[in-house]
Amino acid sequence: MYTDRCGYCRLMERSVLSKAKVVNKLNRHFISVRINGSHFYKFQRDLQKIYKNKASTVLREMVGRGGVPRTIFLNKNAEIITVIPGFSSVVRSSFTELLGFIKDKCYKKNYSFYKYVVNGKCK
Repeated sequence: MYTDRCGYCRLMERSVLSKAKVVNKLNRHFISVRINGSHFYKFQRDLQKIYKNKASTVLREMVGRGGVPRTIFLNKNAEIITVIPGFSSVVRSSFTELLGFIKDKCYKKNYSFYKYVVNGKCK
């Protein structure tokens, strides 16, 4: 989620989301949706139709905690895997690894993200 007036959102777009490695991983392994928080309530009705009873949890994460930018990963059942609030040097330097960690479902194996970054995979 982002807003038009958010400087960190623009920084995230320029320094993370526009990088070729990130774009390739997102396109190959994820369904990406960018939501403009300024127009979020127009989107809310469609989200309710798609996710039905799970929409309230997803909506609460999108509008509830933290600021923007906010990255939310859902599994195919619309259950939240993780929420990455804000922008930081960690997000900038480790986003491709985070995408791999989620794609490889390491979170289901209770494997630490730190070990994943060091080893390049979860065992």
